[in-house]
Amino acid sequence: MATIATIALGSNLGDREANLRHAIQCLTHQPGDRVLSVSPLIETEPVGMSPGTPRFLNAALQLETDRSPHALLTCLQAIEQQMGRLIGERMASRPIDLDLVFYGDLVIQDPDLIVPHPRYHERSFVLEPLLHLMPDATDPRTNQRLSRYTDASWSTLVSLDGLPHVATHLMALLPIPSIVAVRGEMGIGKTTLIGAMAACWGIRTSSPTFDIIRTYSHPNGRFLHADLYRLHSQEAVDMLDMSAVLEGVSLAFVEWPQQSFGCLSFDYDLQLSWVDETHRWIKLCVPPDGYVAS
Repeated sequence: MATIATIALGSNLGDREANLRHAIQCLTHQPGDRVLSVSPLIETEPVGMSPGTPRFLNAALQLETDRSPHALLTCLQAIEQQMGRLIGERMASRPIDLDLVFYGDLVIQDPDLIVPHPRYHERSFVLEPLLHLMPDATDPRTNQRLSRYTDASWSTLVSLDGLPHVATHLMALLPIPSIVAVRGEMGIGKTTLIGAMAACWGIRTSSPTFDIIRTYSHPNGRFLHADLYRLHSQEAVDMLDMSAVLEGVSLAFVEWPQQSFGCLSFDYDLQLSWVDETHRWIKLCVPPDGYVAS
């Protein structure tokens, strides 16, 4: 029985439009597959890549297929390799990128395949083409409409000196009340960024080295900074009774452990990742089910 799969496409090397059209032609000519619709092409900034990386062209398509999800993934990877993409490369320029976003209403959680794609909702360059194809669609994993995520994903490249400007923009984006998970490697600037956001309210934060949780009063409400980064178990988080701690807080920024324990829900997920020695990629998004992923 045929299933409708949704595939995201991207290219930032060579003739990008020709690359996308060639990939679509490859799918059109696969036995048992039929391309039903293709979104308009959009040009987007590279996300999480070094400064100067070429811009992408992105699109999405819906494919009627007789293949199983894993067989379709294998087909997509074969097309990528035929077009010159190297096996295993991540966060690098590429002639083509093909991601299986949805496979009907199936939810798959295998070591080699996760459907729906685990990060599609964080990526405007995926969401925008998807919504051209399926404006009323819902995520089968969460039952949330895809349109819920369109205004809730924001990212930027920044140096450490630029964190105060980013903090001002983030504070303008966040509604009150909001509980925000702040994630990233040790030393990347999580505490510095939270301090810069507090300064937007005229609050001077102190280091939470000895006090895991610190709260500050302001006419706009209570501002909370919790450093849970070093906690290593759900039991350790449970002992803090965070639900009670967060009661009545206007803005809470929680430095969240690298491992997600699934015991505390967040309104937003604020992620910091290294691009090079001086630049970080900062991304704000809504977790699809309220829980941040590992």
